[in-house]
Amino acid sequence: LDKDHSRAAQPTAPVELTDATTKDFWAMYTAGVARYDQGHFRDAVTTLRHAVDLNPQDAVAWFALGNAQVALGQREEAEASYTASHVLRPESWVALYHRSLVRFERQDDEGAERDCDAALALAPDEPALLLNRALARQRQRRFAESERDLDRVLASPRMIARAYFVRAAVRAQQGNNSGAANDRSAGFATLPTDFQSWLARGMAWLPADPQRAVADLARAREINPRSVAALRNLAYVNSEFLDDLPTAISQLDDALALRPEDADLLASRGVLHARNRQFDNARRDAREALRLDATAQTLLHSACVFALTGSEQPADLDRAASLVQRSLQQEPSWLPVVLKDADLRPLQDHADFRKAIQAARALSQANPGINTLE
Repeated sequence: LDKDHSRAAQPTAPVELTDATTKDFWAMYTAGVARYDQGHFRDAVTTLRHAVDLNPQDAVAWFALGNAQVALGQREEAEASYTASHVLRPESWVALYHRSLVRFERQDDEGAERDCDAALALAPDEPALLLNRALARQRQRRFAESERDLDRVLASPRMIARAYFVRAAVRAQQGNNSGAANDRSAGFATLPTDFQSWLARGMAWLPADPQRAVADLARAREINPRSVAALRNLAYVNSEFLDDLPTAISQLDDALALRPEDADLLASRGVLHARNRQFDNARRDAREALRLDATAQTLLHSACVFALTGSEQPADLDRAASLVQRSLQQEPSWLPVVLKDADLRPLQDHADFRKAIQAARALSQANPGINTLE
């Protein structure tokens, strides 16, 4: 379920808060939106929360609060905010659409599908809803139903080009390799007409043609200059496929200028600094990321930073092992990712790292329902 929390428009002008404006719903709402546009998501959540306290009947304010909460990773809270927005404006499908995104991220595939069903009752044949429902059904391994939704997307006058790549994956999962190959060819041959499809086609070129990937991702950024997703993906291609760490770091610099409180961006840049042997910068990014966030993803990326800086300061290896342990305690399904991550190789012989691996394996064996991320 693709999304990008940045906005194509220019940032909203800052709003000064005074004793008077803090009692004014519109002033608080516009201030919260401005903070969101500037990437200050914690302030945005606080300000928009105050706005909905002043006017709990405003559906748009609840929706804006949900967007800010998603950007902070507060998905449970965002789900509640989108629910409030939809209750207040039941004739609109937009809040349902965004709640489906949140539920998909929370691994609630059935809930995401129900939201798409309800939204499609309000907006029949809306391609974005059909695509999102197809993804939810795909993850439930209901491939035939997923493919039917994708057929409708691709037959729509407002066809979404990235649906070719999704249908290719669904067909491959059903053993239809020739159909999957045809869809990939069609996806590459179709000129995207929307930002997300430029992103999708860009990533689909990998690993075969990273230069074309960069070209498509750069086009996505031209369409939406404030897209963090485009910058993040460009940094990924440059660092992982083109061995161009300076360019990748610069692209994450640009992303952090848009979202300065994004812990995952900070930790990711820290990893690239560490690979580039800029150890002080790497540690600084990891520490700031951990100050902002303690989710499994941030913990794991920060562990990669300290595993790499451990070649200069051996004590960093202890911290890295501890962070891996905390990450796997939150998300034992990430064990395969940890075992394959080259940045964590310096920890292979660390006793605490080995204990963390053993504990995650034991938990997975005791709870076979845990889905592992390959």
